[in-house]
Amino acid sequence: MADLVILVHGTYATSADEAGDAWWQRGSDTWEWLRAYLPPDVALLDESIRLFRWDGLNSQVGRLRAGNRLLAFLLELERQGHGYHLVGHSHGGSVIWEALVSAEVTRGEQVLYAELRRALNDPTIRLGEEPIVPERPDEHAPWFVKHKTRHIPRSREYAAVHAGIQLSGLRSWTTVGTPFLHFLPAGRQPVAGRPSIRQALVELLLTATLTLPVYFVAAVIIASFADAGWLRAVYGHSVANVLAPLFVVWWLVAFWLTGRRRFATSLLVRERAALSAARRFAGRWLGLWSPADEAINALSASAAPAVAYERLHLPGQQPAPPRPVPFPLPRLTLPAPAGATHLLPELPLVKPMRLTGPAIAWANHRLEPVWRRIVARTLTRAAQGADLPRAVAAYVSPWPLPLAGARAHPGLPEASIAALDRIVAADNATLGPKARELLMVAALEGLPSDGFGLPPVGLIHTAYFADEGVRQLILRHIRGGRARDDELSAWLTSQQQAVHACLTDFLADVTPPTP
Repeated sequence: MADLVILVHGTYATSADEAGDAWWQRGSDTWEWLRAYLPPDVALLDESIRLFRWDGLNSQVGRLRAGNRLLAFLLELERQGHGYHLVGHSHGGSVIWEALVSAEVTRGEQVLYAELRRALNDPTIRLGEEPIVPERPDEHAPWFVKHKTRHIPRSREYAAVHAGIQLSGLRSWTTVGTPFLHFLPAGRQPVAGRPSIRQALVELLLTATLTLPVYFVAAVIIASFADAGWLRAVYGHSVANVLAPLFVVWWLVAFWLTGRRRFATSLLVRERAALSAARRFAGRWLGLWSPADEAINALSASAAPAVAYERLHLPGQQPAPPRPVPFPLPRLTLPAPAGATHLLPELPLVKPMRLTGPAIAWANHRLEPVWRRIVARTLTRAAQGADLPRAVAAYVSPWPLPLAGARAHPGLPEASIAALDRIVAADNATLGPKARELLMVAALEGLPSDGFGLPPVGLIHTAYFADEGVRQLILRHIRGGRARDDELSAWLTSQQQAVHACLTDFLADVTPPTP
């Protein structure tokens, strides 16, 4: 049985058609090139298997959902006994990484979560007649339906995917021009080690607050079978009448805070699982990227981590909350009143209108910085696709783990970097650097750059597959030890050894993730 190659497209690159000119579509130049040069025991997907597609939106929520769907697709391949190679471009590589991290979360927690179970039942993902794990009767029940069980773990469901979740069929995975984003809670919380005493006390207080009504109801039930005089005294006391509404408000606040803390805990569990995923899968990874990649550089500049990633996973480390770098904006001031425009001839104003001058000046001085920061952060998060609530994209890197040494190992040979520059320069002969920046923004935000008559390869970020060297590196990584003995193969071997050594040294230094 031949191993399969799954191509995962990036942001705003999806299509309803499986055949087309995009690099991942059947019949494209890249598709036909791979089909011609892949070894006999490796093949692209045939017509009997749908190509993997996702919505392609610049959204971390969308990438997480796509990662779950890709993981479900890989579990289907595991069930059929297929080996497979993954190739992702741009955030298609992020989708692959999220799938691997989700596999580690599932394996570590030994729970088949509802999101993955639903993906396994998606008819566009399922390869067999029967799903690996069937849907539960209340899978899509609305919130007001009683006795919902869809989030209660069942051991037999995990047992059904236990063998496949190891992803033993993964032969290799390649990311091309992928900016890996790591999201952390917006608050100050340790990633590794035990929580601080303060956090433990807060957790105890919230738990006690949420469970107190249960104990009170139990006391009322018990008192109903005995002398309830003390209960009437409590209910009738004026202090109780004052404290009861305050307790209700505090209980609602505690309920809200508990939800926030659970969401933050999920983010931290996922961040710890990223280390486990790197331990298992980094040896099969090849990251191809140019130091001039516009998307990687722009997104990297938008993240401002409070501590180096190498220190993030050390026990007791509680870095300051990460904050996104604001999008550079000019001053967003209110227009000056007509009487302050220094216009000749002068404009006489009635007395009430003269009062607007000081008010506008005060707003421009005091309020303008506030709303400019709000707009700048909104634009930064939009460019990052950072739509997770109460979370910040703290790290962006061309490596799955954002180590400081990543930039010291360029993801392409010098010849390929120069070739990409020539390809982009030839297509953008009439475009200057500012036009390339506009193209980068269009690529991040999904704006239709083709509507402006611009060349199809206007960015290094979108030009990778036009270079023969990039295609050869992907092919040789898929071939593994069967690559030819030449300069390209020598670079590939030395690059993988250097990157693997960096990741291995880091993983050996940090504390193993909490199970």
